[in-house]
Amino acid sequence: FNGPEEEDEKPWVNDDKPQVIVVGFGRFGQVIGRLLMANKMRITVLERDISAVNLMRKYGYKVYYGDATQVDLLRSAGAEAAESIVITCNEPEDTMKLVEICQQHFPHLHILARARGRVEAHELLQAGVTQFSRETFSSALELGRKTLVTLGMHPHQAQRAQLHFRRLDMRMLRELIPMHADTVQISRAREARRELEEIFQREMQQERRQLDGWDEFE
Repeated sequence: FNGPEEEDEKPWVNDDKPQVIVVGFGRFGQVIGRLLMANKMRITVLERDISAVNLMRKYGYKVYYGDATQVDLLRSAGAEAAESIVITCNEPEDTMKLVEICQQHFPHLHILARARGRVEAHELLQAGVTQFSRETFSSALELGRKTLVTLGMHPHQAQRAQLHFRRLDMRMLRELIPMHADTVQISRAREARRELEEIFQREMQQERRQLDGWDEFE
C-alpha cells in the first residue's frame, strides 16, 4: 500500500477468500463496509475512483481499484469463493449490468444492492434481486416516525405505524411491477411520478376502508 499511485491503479486483487465483495465505497458503501469490518467479516472492496481508493487506504481500509463490471476483476477479487456481493453503484445502469454479470458468471453469490429509488427497485425485483435498500426510504421513514412522536403520538404507536407503512409500501412496490414492465419506454421521471400518483390513490382507498370499518363498530 506504500507504492506510487501508478501501482495503486493496478486492478488485480489477490485476496484470500473474502466472505463479501462490496462494490463502490462512497458514502453508502462506506457505512456497509464499516459495519461488516466491525463485525470481523472478510471483505474485498472494489472502487473505480482512484482518489477515493488512496484516501480510504490512508485510513486503513482494504480498498482496491478497478471496474467491477469486468468479469476477470471479479474473479480475481474472489467472487468464486465469496458468499455475497453488495452493489452500491451510483448509476442504476451499472448496478443492473453488474447484477446480470453476477447471475451469469457467479450464480452462487447472494446479491444485495442499493436502489436509488422505486424505479430501480422495480428493475432489481424483475431481475430476481429481492435484497435491496432504497437509499432515502429508510432514513425518511425514520424521520417521519420521529415527526409523529413530536405531534403527540405514543412512541410505540409511531413505530407500529412506521412498520405498517414499510410493509404497505413494499407490497405496492411488488404489485406495480407489471405496470413497470409495460412502460419501459417511458422516462424514469415520468414513471416515478405516475407511480407516486398510484401510491396516493391506493393509500386513500385503504384509509376509506379503514374509516368505513371503524364506523361499523360505532
